[in-house]
Amino acid sequence: MAFCVLDVLFATLGIRGHIPRFDNDPPWTGPLATNNGAIGRVVAAFLATAFFLAVVLWIAVWLTLKLL
Repeated sequence: MAFCVLDVLFATLGIRGHIPRFDNDPPWTGPLATNNGAIGRVVAAFLATAFFLAVVLWIAVWLTLKLL
């Protein structure tokens, strides 16, 4: 499952060709700044990071309250 999550994350960020693959998908060589969806990918990366940090914080607080 870890590779699937990394594939989704790299596809969201527009990063291709950094993980060796055995398919016919060539690495993307264009600059990130000229792509139309660059800002959307940055926002998606920020939202994903904020979501995972919020979940980890919620779990930490829940465990603390449960163990007290």
